[in-house]
Amino acid sequence: MTGPAPGTVGPLSAVVLRICDQAERRGVAELRSAVAPVRAALTEPLRVAVLGSVNAGKSTLVNALVGRSVAPTRATECTRLVTAYRYGHPELVEIHLRSREIRRIPLTRAGTLPDELGVPTEDVDHLEVMLSQQVLRTLTLVDTPGLGSLNIETSDRTAEFIGASGGAAVAATVDAVIAVFSADIRTVETDVLRRFRATSGGGPAQSPVNAFGVLSKADLLGRIQDPWPEAEELAGDFSRRLSDQLAGVAPIAGLLAETVAVGGFTESDADAVAALSTLPAAERRALLRSGEHFTGRPAPVSGQVRDRLWCRLAPYGLSVAFEAVDRGAHGAAAITAALHRASRVDALHERVTGQFARRADALKASAALARLEHLAFDRTLARPDRLWLADTVEAARLSPELHRLIELQAVIETTAGEVTLPDRLTEALLALAERDDPADRLGLAAGTAPEASARRARELSDDFRLFAFSAAPREQRIASVGHRACQLLLDQLERDRSVGSTLGASS
Repeated sequence: MTGPAPGTVGPLSAVVLRICDQAERRGVAELRSAVAPVRAALTEPLRVAVLGSVNAGKSTLVNALVGRSVAPTRATECTRLVTAYRYGHPELVEIHLRSREIRRIPLTRAGTLPDELGVPTEDVDHLEVMLSQQVLRTLTLVDTPGLGSLNIETSDRTAEFIGASGGAAVAATVDAVIAVFSADIRTVETDVLRRFRATSGGGPAQSPVNAFGVLSKADLLGRIQDPWPEAEELAGDFSRRLSDQLAGVAPIAGLLAETVAVGGFTESDADAVAALSTLPAAERRALLRSGEHFTGRPAPVSGQVRDRLWCRLAPYGLSVAFEAVDRGAHGAAAITAALHRASRVDALHERVTGQFARRADALKASAALARLEHLAFDRTLARPDRLWLADTVEAARLSPELHRLIELQAVIETTAGEVTLPDRLTEALLALAERDDPADRLGLAAGTAPEASARRARELSDDFRLFAFSAAPREQRIASVGHRACQLLLDQLERDRSVGSTLGASS
């Protein structure tokens, strides 16, 4: 399943969009107003919120994903506000006030958010930052205030924005979440994730398909030269403990990822690393014991330059850079490549620009259905409208058009190890759920004749049905999803063949 092109609506989202259109045609102002944010979210890029406790490394991660140092990583007025990074020209900051007024201010000369906004933060609802970064064409990243902040209002803004504090927040427009952890799991984090699961329920959103965790300071958890055994063990523990809320937890070196992504390692930095690499190995190890050691001990590089390296690479990054030089790396490009690999940020990119983006249509449709479903319980709406909304959403969930959401749910349960299918059926289910072309969904080559595709659909349907006869209840349920998917695809192939025959006869 590929994500829709920027500015377009995928087939699953289009089904939900029709519900929104029907709601508008009912002519009830309250219903139209309630559905409007849901409708708008369906036509925008996937919105991914980054949440976590204070100092967990959220903004560092946002900068790494965006590819430039725009999000403040130290405390400013902006870090107390929900900030959405969107694609747009010209580059600027929109201040959305609680009064619904929008004020626009420029970024700083360095292209970052200003330290001060010129308005009291208590009057601000959220910020929207327009940037020309290509990654933002297909997704909007939302940086949130730290959970567990001593400032209760600051922490509450995050819960409200992702739809985890009830009331009007149910109409919040976050489709997916990246949860950022430092070295432990805090109650406030699990509470917000649990409530996000509840308010985004339905279809794949009932599983952790739209939530992923990151252990952002993995390089600080173990030995400087190789922190990954301890980091992977901790990430695995987090994954098991939060398996009902997250699709996994990946350990990364967040600071290193940011430095590489924003081009923060320069040729002068490479020269400094090369000079420090001439020191004996024992002296280099001594330098890496602490920031004071690194900047204060005698070395062929000034303390100011060393301080810059420490702030950008941290001990693990410096160790990687030294090793790269020892192996023959020369210049910023070669060392940066080693730093990129060492950061392990590719796992995060695969999740965000890979799985999230690839499943954007399903995630958006599922989240929108959940919001409409919650509106059916909103007593500010008239009872006839609430009943109509509940019935319409239920019918949509059961419709053949949205069976792909059920298929995606089955894939998540299977790949997470919650159910076990034979390998051939697991591969078949994955293709059915995540590919678009009928032949491709059946594991056949592009351009396969409809008759051959239909035969393959019948064979696969029988395979799933036969397996279900002797399977345990959970496996039986998943196999039934595969069987139903094949039947629906077979119906589509028959319709396409019928249309083709009719057109051929008329010509």
